[in-house]
Amino acid sequence: MQWVFHRLHFAGPVADRVYVMRSVGRTIGADAYRVEWALAPEAVPAGEEGITPRQFSGFWELRSADDGKTTEARYAVHSDPGGRIPSWLVSRMTDRYVREVVRAVRGRLGRIDPGTGRRQ
Repeated sequence: MQWVFHRLHFAGPVADRVYVMRSVGRTIGADAYRVEWALAPEAVPAGEEGITPRQFSGFWELRSADDGKTTEARYAVHSDPGGRIPSWLVSRMTDRYVREVVRAVRGRLGRIDPGTGRRQ
């Protein structure tokens, strides 16, 4: 289990968000790995200023596919950041986040030798 403190600073009239996420990773069978996360509002340090989201949970699941030649990735998130952020903007930010993470993972994997699993 891992606990991570987050402080998100926003420009303009949008209030900062302050929260702690609890995440757990586990192996599923012989060929899959899943990381699940959820808010841990009781863990936000006293005196921190900002809005704690009403809801934020989800998972990443990675599963071997095509006889180990590829990886299937599944992502799900449920979020309500609280405050006055429109739901369409939350959806747009979430979509952008997923694309950025996938792009970053592909970039990192491009620097891994498939034969040894080590950085090139």
